[in-house]
Amino acid sequence: MRNNGNFGFIRQMYGNWRKMVMPSKNDKKYKAWMFSTVILIVVILAFFAGCTIYIDPFFHYHAPLTKYEYPLNNALHFSDGINERYQNDGIVKHFEYDSIITGSSMTENFSASEADQIFNAHFIKVPFSGGYFKEVDNIIQRAFESNNNIKYVVRCLDYSSLVLQKDTSRDINYPEYLYNKSIMDDVNYLLNREVLFG
Repeated sequence: MRNNGNFGFIRQMYGNWRKMVMPSKNDKKYKAWMFSTVILIVVILAFFAGCTIYIDPFFHYHAPLTKYEYPLNNALHFSDGINERYQNDGIVKHFEYDSIITGSSMTENFSASEADQIFNAHFIKVPFSGGYFKEVDNIIQRAFESNNNIKYVVRCLDYSSLVLQKDTSRDINYPEYLYNKSIMDDVNYLLNREVLFG
């Protein structure tokens, strides 16, 4: 005599497996809707990322486009109030220059055009408000790595920072994803709400 309870369980498992392998019409409609929704979301995200790459307000991928006006430094009001840190790496990588002015907020009032005339050079200014020597050293290194023939580096020496350890940095929300060489974390820039709508 056969045990129908065991075969009922096997029939039910086979039926569930068959539904997964060969879905009914309702399942096909659901899968098509799900697939369409995922594709639509990916297209929308790609559109926003493409707009960010094209306009590139932080110069992460290219120099500024001539047909757009780009606000520099504190013109974009980020929640941490320190927009310079978002743009400085892009300025160093993609602008044309042969000399650099950098440092803490003491250098924010230095005039790059006046330095151009005094030194007969083409300066960029990349200050870090409240920055320490580690940030300044990192941006100077990036400038030399960007294949520019650097003639002059003008930097401030804050006496209050001379007693700090060489790797001391501010406790702020620092945009590491703009400074590292990984493209995997660029989504933080490409789909950043404040970049897109700020």
